[in-house]
Amino acid sequence: MGLSANAHSIDDPALGPLHLLFMGHLQMPLRNDFATRSHPVPWRVSSNWGSDLFYCYYEEMFPRKEEYLCHTNRWQDFNPTLNQAELFLCETSDSDRLRVDIDTETPCFEAYQVEIDDGQVWTQTATSMDWRLHAGLNRLRVKARNTLGRCGPESCAEVVLHT
Repeated sequence: MGLSANAHSIDDPALGPLHLLFMGHLQMPLRNDFATRSHPVPWRVSSNWGSDLFYCYYEEMFPRKEEYLCHTNRWQDFNPTLNQAELFLCETSDSDRLRVDIDTETPCFEAYQVEIDDGQVWTQTATSMDWRLHAGLNRLRVKARNTLGRCGPESCAEVVLHT
């Protein structure tokens, strides 16, 4: 039976995506730099062989597949926001200091541009920093910049410190 004989075509824009979802199997390699870093390569990258080198999507209708070690049901893991810094604020032992971890999916990433409280903007390549807070409203703004000098959208965090 050829593809043209398929009774449920995925070419129909109204039904195709729905039919693909019924397959219940969606996976993604955890890295995509195979051209520049050749190992390790998941065996037959386009196949559905089990491995720890893939995210495997699951939901209630399609439970986790035991042959995969990494599972996710977050759409962000399959469709990350490009060119934007993601901020993770972490408490420290000092009540007036936060650790900020920064992550980005920016092709040709060069550095972050950081600004605190409408002050001077500085550049950093580190993915973690300490943020000293003062009484009142504190604002942190971060942009990812690529090697062409183009910045992505601004990410902002605001914290109020009561003393």
